[in-house]
Amino acid sequence: MRAMKVVVWTVLVVALGSSSDGRADTIGEATVHSRRAIAAYALRHCAEAATEFEAAFKLEPDKALLFDAAQAHRCAGHNRRALELYQSYLGVFPTAPNRGFVEQQLARLRAQPEVSAPEAGNPIAIAPAPAPEVEAPRKWRKQAWLWGAIGGAVVVVGVGLGVGLGVGLHASPSDPVPSLGTVNY
Repeated sequence: MRAMKVVVWTVLVVALGSSSDGRADTIGEATVHSRRAIAAYALRHCAEAATEFEAAFKLEPDKALLFDAAQAHRCAGHNRRALELYQSYLGVFPTAPNRGFVEQQLARLRAQPEVSAPEAGNPIAIAPAPAPEVEAPRKWRKQAWLWGAIGGAVVVVGVGLGVGLGVGLHASPSDPVPSLGTVNY
């Protein structure tokens, strides 16, 4: 799913390339951070992935990026930061489809004494988090951004096809008949 978002972001960057408001640059930069984060996470460099996911979210506030940042922090053992980001995720996106999973993660993190009751003035001893659980795949059919991109592409192709057919089929009777001509020997 993340790979599909990267592809769609890339298409949007190309489509918005002539935009003068800088939006395409922001999306492009967010895409770069997102790709770096995915690569770091795949290599189990969770702290690096968390930093990149946060950088991408600052540029393009997509809920998947905030969730992934929380997951990466949990993977890196940064339980306090993971707890903060999960709480922020539910606060900003209260109707998220994976709300139950996030609430389970919050309960697990709160149950750890070093997260729920830190001592004042002492650094928090953070135990490494277990390997992240594999989440259920997101249903691609319910992604609004995907249907927006597809709808935009259909409109562009439809308009181009309509104009092309209109021009091509609008031949007046006075137009010469195309031929290869005659050959004289």
